Amino acid sequence: MWERELKFDPDKNYILDGIQHGFRLTEPGMDIKQVECANYSSATRPDRKNIVEKQLKAEIQQGHLITTPHKPTIINAIGAVPKENCDELRLITDASRPEGHSLNSYMKLNPFKFDTVDNAVSLLGKDYYQCKIDLRHGYRSIPIHPDDYVLCGSKWYFLQLAPYILLLIRRQLSPNIHF
Repeated sequence: MWERELKFDPDKNYILDGIQHGFRLTEPGMDIKQVECANYSSATRPDRKNIVEKQLKAEIQQGHLITTPHKPTIINAIGAVPKENCDELRLITDASRPEGHSLNSYMKLNPFKFDTVDNAVSLLGKDYYQCKIDLRHGYRSIPIHPDDYVLCGSKWYFLQLAPYILLLIRRQLSPNIHF
């Protein structure tokens, strides 16, 4: 299916390799420094800690995260942001700290500019509809190369579990999208 969809795409080989084997976050062989960032108080404060822990355990049970006794190369901070109009928290992993040694610091980024809202609105015609969706699990649709799992670490002390967590992205993209 992907071969056909990407037939004329100039990035076809890169995309197909990433879908099949996981996308690299950094260039292989980079000298990446060991870094550990403390979690944000938004995740560790007493009124939120149990909620965050429950969500992390659910992510582990669903296979999105794994625990490991081995310290990852980069331990990113966990934060928790309240969602609007409900009691849920949105967990975040901050890959931007510390400056100069964060996961983001090692990534090769190609900057681009999003279109303006005004331009997007000008493209709407009669009987066009808009909607807002919550892509809670949307980022999990992009598989990460297994060699880079150690760059996606976090730290949380569970009872009877290892203290480190790694973001784990399976090869299956979503229940309805397969390679």
